[in-house]
Amino acid sequence: MKGVSLTEDQTAQITKLEAQREERLKQGRQGNLNLKLSGPQETFDAQIVKFVNQETGMTLVEILSPIQRKWLEHHLLIANGVEAFIWPDVMKELRLSTEQRKQIQTIIEKHRDQLRTVIKEFGVAPKDFESSVALVKKVESLKKGDLEQVLAILTREQLNQWKTIIRKPSRDDEVESSPNPKDR
Repeated sequence: MKGVSLTEDQTAQITKLEAQREERLKQGRQGNLNLKLSGPQETFDAQIVKFVNQETGMTLVEILSPIQRKWLEHHLLIANGVEAFIWPDVMKELRLSTEQRKQIQTIIEKHRDQLRTVIKEFGVAPKDFESSVALVKKVESLKKGDLEQVLAILTREQLNQWKTIIRKPSRDDEVESSPNPKDR
């Protein structure tokens, strides 16, 4: 991932972390994590995944340097597109109104429905190169269109704040994030 530049030690730690994550998911699905799951049973897997991902994320933050975390956050924001607008920290930074949150949620629900339809059409793993290319183009087109809809909801100030949130980390960020001598 561009900008993150992992050391060998970090790569080893993250590889180990991914194996631990898979084991925790397995434990959760077997009912061995003592989680208080609520709601319909069909939501239990999503709740387990969310819990384990939060655990994994907290550990990952400890492995990465501040500038690496900024790069990772940048990549995650871009990759998640409209879904990033329902992240609590993004909603807070943008100061989204209740009405804007409802409109964004509606766009995201439509986006998810469209993605499900596309996946049914092409399959999760298309069987040939042409289908793979067509799937990527279709998904990218959906993401772009839905992002444009969300951006149209934002005020000028919110749009400027969004641009600040998603900007690529710079050398200035690296200087700001450089470790304290006692942290080395």
